[in-house]
Amino acid sequence: MCQKNDLPLSLKSDTFNALCSDFDQILRSTLNGMEETEQDVAEIAVKVKITLTPDSAPDFSVTGGQQTRSITKPKFDHSVSAVIQKKEKKTGTLSGNYELVWDRETCQYVMRPIDNGQTSLFDKDKPSDGDAAAPAGLPAAQASLPPAGEVIDADYQVVGEEEPKKQVTQDAFDWLRQFAGQSMKVMEAMGNYTVRTEGNKVVLSSAANPGAVFYCPAEKLKPHVGHEVVCTAYGDEGNPVNISVECIECNETLFSMDAPAEPEDGEDDPYPYQEPDEEGEEA
Repeated sequence: MCQKNDLPLSLKSDTFNALCSDFDQILRSTLNGMEETEQDVAEIAVKVKITLTPDSAPDFSVTGGQQTRSITKPKFDHSVSAVIQKKEKKTGTLSGNYELVWDRETCQYVMRPIDNGQTSLFDKDKPSDGDAAAPAGLPAAQASLPPAGEVIDADYQVVGEEEPKKQVTQDAFDWLRQFAGQSMKVMEAMGNYTVRTEGNKVVLSSAANPGAVFYCPAEKLKPHVGHEVVCTAYGDEGNPVNISVECIECNETLFSMDAPAEPEDGEDDPYPYQEPDEEGEEA
């Protein structure tokens, strides 16, 4: 029989008002963030952890003396997190109708416009045969650099620094995939930083060799020590195309791995994957 102070365990009741309120707040914040950053993909994760603890309570149905009865105390912990997927990349190229030559006056290599046979007011006399020769394999300098103030047309773009591209194998991708949806923490010990699961499994480490698949620089992990981190898979549920480790509190991607291209028939894996050990290094 339902009593006056009972709390029905249903989202339709008032029992989980706090959970619903947190969800509404995260939903509003996520939608605002998507509009501000012009992103069209986001994910909201709702987790409820249920803990049942055996206990005892007075049994007033038994007359005479104080009697107890066995009960089970429930506890519900919830968390609502959102991730807005945003990736940025910069590339660039410096090229044009230029040749690489050694300039004797500046004692350095320069990119010089390729001589097309036309002359200008700024041309200087060509060096005599007695001048010092340029390094073997490179053409000798035929003119000095243009006077200060002269504008040279060149195809130039700013090149953003990128981390060296690592060889990702299917084994490595599948190993990281097993943590999809799990909460993690960034931890520090003796100057080394790791991302660990709730079961203390090392996923990323700054102590690993920089060439290792699951190496993550210390400067990237340090600002997130103690923060809640989640591993998220993107794409079809059974065939994700990307797995990322993201800080929920900072809305920042700490590590991202794209699914490797399927190898051709008969092609062996040149970089066999090895799971990181508990010290955060690859064996």
